[in-house]
Amino acid sequence: MKNTGAILLIFVFFSCSPEKEPEEDVFYINPETFQEKEIMLSEIAASIDYIPLESTHPIQHIMNIISVDSFLFVSNFPDGLHLYSKTGAFLTKIGKRGNGPGEYQFGTSFTVDNKNKLVYILDKNNIYKYNFQNQFLGNIAIKNLNGNFRDIEFYSDHLFLFETVNNGYANYKWVEVDTLGKVISIQPNSNPQFECKIGFRSDCSYKIANSLIYWDKYNDTIFQIKDQKIIPRYLWDNWENKLPRANITPGQYENFYFDPWSIIESKDFLFIFYHENQNYNTAFLDKKERQFYVVNKSTDENDRYNGPGFTNDIDGGLNFAPMEYYSSSEGEYLTGWNFATKLTEHLHSSIFKNADPKHAEKKKELEQLANSLDENDNPVLMLVKLK
Repeated sequence: MKNTGAILLIFVFFSCSPEKEPEEDVFYINPETFQEKEIMLSEIAASIDYIPLESTHPIQHIMNIISVDSFLFVSNFPDGLHLYSKTGAFLTKIGKRGNGPGEYQFGTSFTVDNKNKLVYILDKNNIYKYNFQNQFLGNIAIKNLNGNFRDIEFYSDHLFLFETVNNGYANYKWVEVDTLGKVISIQPNSNPQFECKIGFRSDCSYKIANSLIYWDKYNDTIFQIKDQKIIPRYLWDNWENKLPRANITPGQYENFYFDPWSIIESKDFLFIFYHENQNYNTAFLDKKERQFYVVNKSTDENDRYNGPGFTNDIDGGLNFAPMEYYSSSEGEYLTGWNFATKLTEHLHSSIFKNADPKHAEKKKELEQLANSLDENDNPVLMLVKLK
């Protein structure tokens, strides 16, 4: 890592150089103990609602979703970041893709400061700042940090930038900066570098309650930052199929190793979406039972990042694959999405027609929604309220 004068003055987060040792009550995760059991959506969810996104600005693929109060922030390809109401009405773009002043090239990683109604978009060596009315408020240059940052989170009035540790290569686990770009603290990457024919990337951070969580595929611990401390939250136990720090072949990877792609957490559940033995899997931890379940498997490439999801027995619709968790005064929610064409195809299938869901009236409502959609319509969000 290239150190600048500014970085030389920085000490590691709250003067703690190594990440903390695990506490006795930390939960151990061992995929070899996962029980295969089909858990229906109704077993964890109280309801499901659908939000068709207004199609005035076409979306080919949704990359990220953040729900805040009455707003939905949706980053997408190819148009960048859109702001919608909770009913799916298009409100405005947040910035736009391009190479001009205030324009970003990708715009897929972003975070929201709801208190001050600000949006921060991470894009290569810059963080672009906007308000909810799409006014560009400047950019924060971070190229001096010499990091390949993938995720950004607004937490405790600061911005946390996360690198994906790819085959051990990364300068940092994360860097904390204030909203002017001043570096507050860093957590260096401690993984040894190694050569491998396969590059492993994944999500590496999420927020829940008053904690910020981070992890990588090669560290045995999922850490949380809480109350200015780094605390182990979960531990990956030793097991045979763990990704090694070695030069494995594509065949070895496809047929053997456990590879987590994304993690989402709620008050009672921890969801893990992973690849193993040529399957994309949806698994979750029931914290009250202290048991992990593999609820669904798939070989469909479309299920790579968020898994095949939960069988939807509430209204007989498509499986629900969660992408985002959020909580409000009304409860806890998971958000997912599907293409409008995929939804209409399902509702014309024999599977849907023969389905006998928990709520027959919801099946009729879903059928009415599908009949109102056009093949060129934008994706439909699925909003699940947890029990």
